[in-house]
Amino acid sequence: MTRIFSVFILMLIISIAAFAHGKERHDKKDTLKTNVDTLKTIQNVQPYKIKLSENLLEHVHNKIVHFPVAFVVAGFILTIIGFKWDKFSSSVNLLIFFAGVFAIAAYLTGVLQESAFEDTSKEWVVETHETLGIVTAISIWVWFLFLSVKRLKRFSWLIGLITFVLVLVTGFLRWCSCTWLIFGSRSLLFIT
Repeated sequence: MTRIFSVFILMLIISIAAFAHGKERHDKKDTLKTNVDTLKTIQNVQPYKIKLSENLLEHVHNKIVHFPVAFVVAGFILTIIGFKWDKFSSSVNLLIFFAGVFAIAAYLTGVLQESAFEDTSKEWVVETHETLGIVTAISIWVWFLFLSVKRLKRFSWLIGLITFVLVLVTGFLRWCSCTWLIFGSRSLLFIT
């Protein structure tokens, strides 16, 4: 198995190196002229300044939402590993509890960001994302309940699987709505 994996990695590295530029050919350019042009451009660029007080509270939902996603994914992975070694059950409980707490925070901050999509052609994406987010948050708390109640614990992996899939679908819709906000409606042509 190790040999097959090694051959696969080697083939992957060779294919990346061989086809990195596709069909493009890169001729050698006059590097002196390029460096002078680059230097002129750099001299005209103003330094980017971050205003921490403004940027820290901007798009809070986009910052908070990563926590329930990461905690659910980690909890599900540890649940799967727990089939072989049962020493991770308390870690899974803790991860899912914090995933539930951050899911509530993500919902509350998401409602505040919802106004950017009102009266747009893609408002339905945000509404669907919100509905799936609520369902996902509820499933996280149901998963935590199944982990906490001894009689239900043996079925917790199934609720974990459902929650894991919900997180993936909800995250995909979040990605769609964010790319639309950043790049405009052209980025979502594949959905409509």
